[in-house]
Amino acid sequence: MVSITSNINDVLKSLKSKQTRFKAIISNIALIVAQAIKDDMVAEINANISNWSKPYELISSVVKPESQIILVPTELGYRIEIGNNLGGLEMSDGGLVNPYYFIEFGYGIVGQNSPALKSSEYNWEYNINKHNNYWFFFGTDGKKHATKGRIGINFMYNAIQKNKNSWKNIIIQEFSKAGI
Repeated sequence: MVSITSNINDVLKSLKSKQTRFKAIISNIALIVAQAIKDDMVAEINANISNWSKPYELISSVVKPESQIILVPTELGYRIEIGNNLGGLEMSDGGLVNPYYFIEFGYGIVGQNSPALKSSEYNWEYNINKHNNYWFFFGTDGKKHATKGRIGINFMYNAIQKNKNSWKNIIIQEFSKAGI
């Protein structure tokens, strides 16, 4: 009777050890995929930011993607938070908007004429105050600036699309490294 109990305890210990190992592998897979998405977001913003007009330069002084795109551990993996601690850009109507939304979707009459992918799915509206030619925002310099708007660069959407199938190869690699 003692040997059966001993064998069951050995099996339970082995299963618990494997469970811990699998959780660590899965957590590492989630981190690798989330980091790849973050890296692609940062790269796309940085690649495009030098081409932006003066109003965007004011936004770019607020937007530092390396420090504003954050990986947050969750029970199931990682959540990517973007610019949550910025407080937002103050608009002429007094509202605050996360500047990353402007970068993703674009804004103003220029953005309206070339709407970003998925903008309607996220209820993003262009030229909402019907300024037509210009609208205003307060820059990080505290001054009011006029802009016709900008086409969005879809950095979030593009990074997710680029990495949406990467997890399959990462799973194979990580389990292979672990000898499983």
